[in-house]
Amino acid sequence: MSNIIKVKISSPGKVILHGEHSVVYKKPALAAVVGVRTRLDLFEVCDSSVCVFHLNSLQCSFEIQISEINTFVESFIQQQGAAGLGKDLLLKRTREAVDAKFPDQSSVQVKTLHAIYYLLCGCLITSKNSALSSGSVLKISSELNIGAGLGSSASFGVCLATAFLILTKQISSQQYASEESLSLVSSWAFESERVMHGNPSGVDNTICTYGGIVRFTKGEPFSQIEVPKPLHVLLVDSKVSRSTAKLVEKVAILRIKFPKLIDLLWDSMEEVVEAATPIYQNLDDKENFGKLEELFRINNDLLSAIGVSHESLEKIFSIATRNKFSSKLTGAGGGGYAIILLPSDYKGRENYSVLCKELIAAGFGITETTVGGRGLIVEKDDF
Repeated sequence: MSNIIKVKISSPGKVILHGEHSVVYKKPALAAVVGVRTRLDLFEVCDSSVCVFHLNSLQCSFEIQISEINTFVESFIQQQGAAGLGKDLLLKRTREAVDAKFPDQSSVQVKTLHAIYYLLCGCLITSKNSALSSGSVLKISSELNIGAGLGSSASFGVCLATAFLILTKQISSQQYASEESLSLVSSWAFESERVMHGNPSGVDNTICTYGGIVRFTKGEPFSQIEVPKPLHVLLVDSKVSRSTAKLVEKVAILRIKFPKLIDLLWDSMEEVVEAATPIYQNLDDKENFGKLEELFRINNDLLSAIGVSHESLEKIFSIATRNKFSSKLTGAGGGGYAIILLPSDYKGRENYSVLCKELIAAGFGITETTVGGRGLIVEKDDF
């Protein structure tokens, strides 16, 4: 076999520093990438007639005949005519095709298959050739836990969108970091998030594509926050899985019941973002770090007020407070991860050692990392 395209693609996970849930209602949020990533190895194989997917995190593999994909795409283009892509209709049709072809998969596997089929067909429809001429193998693995609030689905979507855009010759592995290419990747990763979560804000696919720390408001251009040095955090896995879509729906129902009250909470979350932004830009100042610790606590209390905490998260917060560290949930809440803010000299502190021991003894997982850093990375390799 002769391989034409051989690339390694990776995208980081993320944490929401401030603005969870309110970002869905067009309030600003601050998000940052973390040092754990989803990785995709892409091989294009000339004499193969199938696209093979190995999904290590879901412990499954499957394949799609390229003739089947090409027939589907050709039929859809003929039906749509001059109407354009028609993403909503394409999503409906690809879901129907997946459900008919793979009827016995788990809900997570089905959503993943929906995203793969939808993005592959969408990228083909918007490409010049609108057809695959060779098979491929995609091996996908992740250091991110699924459904834990670290942007695993967005990181997956960024890797998948990049792979399909490279396969359909819309971007190249050499020029992937251009503004045009990153924008295209992020827009398709957003479509993957639509499959996974229904009504995403767009913040996760943005930060997992571009990296660093970004200020994001739904429907507006994002801006990157320049940070003078890495911000150290401890990621704490509550070991409680949850559904982002269900939690967003829960908050939406609460807002219908108490619109004025919840909108006031959204205003308060916006004020947290406004207060925190200049602090991240001047973290060398000890007084600023103390203010950030206070903002973490305030932000977390606001999230508790809308009912998205969890008893396991509350236990993490209690352990952190007892050892004089500030913490908050990150992402949708209801389980998933908490983040604990660490001062620059944390490694030499006795209370940090005690913090880690108590969290592990309570059954939680911990990962020491920094926020910020690179987003999407594409590398040519010989594997």
